[in-house]
Parts: sequence; structure tokens; C-alpha cells
Amino acid sequence: MILEQQKTQLLKAEEIATMLGLKVQTVYAMARRGEFSKVKLSRKCVRFRAGDVERFIEGKTAVNS
Repeated sequence: MILEQQKTQLLKAEEIATMLGLKVQTVYAMARRGEFSKVKLSRKCVRFRAGDVERFIEGKTAVNS
């Protein structure tokens, strides 16, 4: 149950950028390319599902192994 809650947690672009060592603009560009989906909460408020980001990382790890 706790693991499921973590996967549905919503993250800011800044948090993802820090986790991955990227610029915030790169996170938004990745979302535009469909590398992970965004959740638009309002006109100026966008978040990303932690589970989507985790799957993106796992996919990159599997490809580069």
C-alpha cells in the first residue's frame, strides 16, 4: 500500500530535475516528447507522477544494461 502511494505521488519539475541532475527546462521538454506524462492541475500548475518517472528511469536502465 505504501509503495502504491509513492507511485501515485505527484512531483514538481524542480524535484525531478534535482533527482535526475537535469535542468527544469529539460524535464518539461521530456514531458512534451512523451517520455513521461504530466498532470495539469491548473493553468499554471503541472505535476508529474512519481511512478511514471520511475518507469522512465527503469526503461533507461534496462536499455543501457
